[in-house]
Amino acid sequence: MSTSIYIRQDGVAVLTLRNPPVNALSQAHCKSLVQNMKLLQANRTVKGIVITGEGKFFSGGAEIMEFEYHIRKGVKMNMAEGIHLVMNTIDQTDKPVVAAINGMALGGGFEVALASHYRVAVPTVKVGLPEVNLGLLPGGQGTQRLPRLAGVQVALQTMLGGQPIPAALAKRQKMIDEIVPADKLIDAAAAIALTKPVRRTSEMTCSTADRVMVVGGAVEMGINQIDRFRKHQIAPEAIGRCVKAAVESGADFQKGCRVEQEEFDKLLYSKESGALRHLFFAERIANKVSGLRAKPLPIKKVGVVGAGLMGGGIAMCFVAKGMPVVLLDAKEEFLSRGMGLIKKNYETSVARKSLKLEEAAKRLKLIKPSLDYADFGDCDIVIEAVFENLKLKQDIFKQLDKVTKPDALLCSNTSSLDIDAIASMVPKRAANVVGTHFFSPANVMKLLENVRTKGASDTTIATVMAMGKLINKVAVLVGNCDGFVGNRMLGPYGAEVRQMVEEGGDLAEFDAVAVDFGMAMGPLSMSDLVGQDLFWRARKMAGDMKMETAVAIGPHDLTDWLCEKGRFGQKAGKGVYVYGKGRGDKKIDQEILEGVKEIQKRKGVTPRVIDEKEMLERMLFPLVNEGFKILEEGMAQRPSDIDIVWIYGYGFPPVKGGPMHWADNYIGLGYLLERLRYYDNQAAERSTKNKNYRKPKYFVPSRLLEECVKANMKLGDYWLKKEKEARQQASKL
Repeated sequence: MSTSIYIRQDGVAVLTLRNPPVNALSQAHCKSLVQNMKLLQANRTVKGIVITGEGKFFSGGAEIMEFEYHIRKGVKMNMAEGIHLVMNTIDQTDKPVVAAINGMALGGGFEVALASHYRVAVPTVKVGLPEVNLGLLPGGQGTQRLPRLAGVQVALQTMLGGQPIPAALAKRQKMIDEIVPADKLIDAAAAIALTKPVRRTSEMTCSTADRVMVVGGAVEMGINQIDRFRKHQIAPEAIGRCVKAAVESGADFQKGCRVEQEEFDKLLYSKESGALRHLFFAERIANKVSGLRAKPLPIKKVGVVGAGLMGGGIAMCFVAKGMPVVLLDAKEEFLSRGMGLIKKNYETSVARKSLKLEEAAKRLKLIKPSLDYADFGDCDIVIEAVFENLKLKQDIFKQLDKVTKPDALLCSNTSSLDIDAIASMVPKRAANVVGTHFFSPANVMKLLENVRTKGASDTTIATVMAMGKLINKVAVLVGNCDGFVGNRMLGPYGAEVRQMVEEGGDLAEFDAVAVDFGMAMGPLSMSDLVGQDLFWRARKMAGDMKMETAVAIGPHDLTDWLCEKGRFGQKAGKGVYVYGKGRGDKKIDQEILEGVKEIQKRKGVTPRVIDEKEMLERMLFPLVNEGFKILEEGMAQRPSDIDIVWIYGYGFPPVKGGPMHWADNYIGLGYLLERLRYYDNQAAERSTKNKNYRKPKYFVPSRLLEECVKANMKLGDYWLKKEKEARQQASKL
């Protein structure tokens, strides 16, 4: 049984939600809760009821896997006989019902509390309705109860924000009645149950002020004020319609609930919610490595080589978890500058009240600036974070080999260089070498690409995957190939943009098309932010590139022109755009337009108009195709890992679920294959007519894509089928 009851001597029954680890409201749990509530209602010796949770959670809400089951089976969820029955049973009980919120109360869990007649919480708890993060709305009458309790404005902020709210704030906003110490929680709740009358939220109505606000367009204004991420969702408007219904339905509570049910059903079966639920599960499986049974080594002290923006950010990740860090650089001035930047970051956080002054000081003390490699002697892991120069990184690893303890992990933060070439410098400890590709700024960005080397041991892999979790990163294990997963896919994306610029594409349109699609930033703005000279300098240092590689990454004429003019991007005040002083103040100037014309004239190109559809397809289809090739080559464990990389590292719109999910569920693999072949033929024709161009490889369809289309299966389903077959084959060995 997933709920338990005991009756106190004072006649108050304590009903405990028991469904570890988070007391999720599965169908079985809901059934048990309803049965027990009816038993207590019928028991004449029971004077009041307290509902609480077992362990650290009151309840984490609905069992999301049950949503997926209904969707796959094509069976509509009957809310009236499920979660709504739970809420109505609690609400309509004739005895006072008090929610004793002992831990996190989220989603359906908080809706259980809202359906109760009173709410008491301990000071440390957080409550909230995070369903919007899954492209859904609170489907357990939360959209109807919260506006009645806390008002329209608070209800909208809570549901549209989707973030947990501390108990103290929830009390000020009238979501919680009392806050009491943990050891007095049940007694305090029981006292209310014995002394207070039944108070049903279903019998409340929204205030006159709220009705005036709704008529005045307050709901629409609230939706318009939410961030870009939410603006690409359909859930916020559905939540708005439900809140309106709560106000307009007045005393007819069930009328608003019917609106909520209709809106919930639409969202549950929408592509947008499907994409966000896909990411929910993808993030949780990303850290799991197939066949890995080794236990991670403990990490108690960390070393970082390079006190620049990246190295400093990495150091901040570890000290935030209370671990001492040795931060090394070649010169005192570099160390001083790096520590100054870290201090400035902390000062900003303190000013924003996201970090206490004492905590900032504590973290700074945990960082030991150093010029001496010997200070790494007792570090459990050392992360090299210098600029992209293979020889420099190899020399650093030779130094680390001399001073670090035998079982220390040696990691490189390279974003594209061959990790095995770095590991070859320390052959005796190749098992301890791995890539740890952080994304800048490392103290902010959630993604961590862990790169497996040929010699890396299972213990090393287990340790860096656990390390990611330890410092609140979403860690993904990838293979050692050019650019790994993220930057490898970025190559065709940027290359085809440069190609289209030379063909006549409007410079101002590329970013607009990408942002309209939902990308956090357009490709040209991204290249300006990263620095136009980053890969330009790398190419210069590498000398003449192999023709195969050059063909793969497309023309560089625009990048070369920009860098020769000193237009290195935002840091120089000029790149593709000319930047003003204000945020977002940028424009395309005449100089770059003339520069593009020079390139076109030199290469014999007659400019043509490229429409938005072609722009988007040529930007994103080769990117997705490269993702298929990465899977084909075994450089990623699963399609969802690629989605995670692009969501958290490159600003792909979460509402599309990542590039691989988008191809599966928004585009269709048959259409993708057809268009890749079309653009591949166009590229071949261009290279035949104009000897200044060579045919790129990124439009050549992946064999894996062709296999999926031939089997008439989505990539996700095809991959699961292959994994199942592999497991069956392994079991026979």
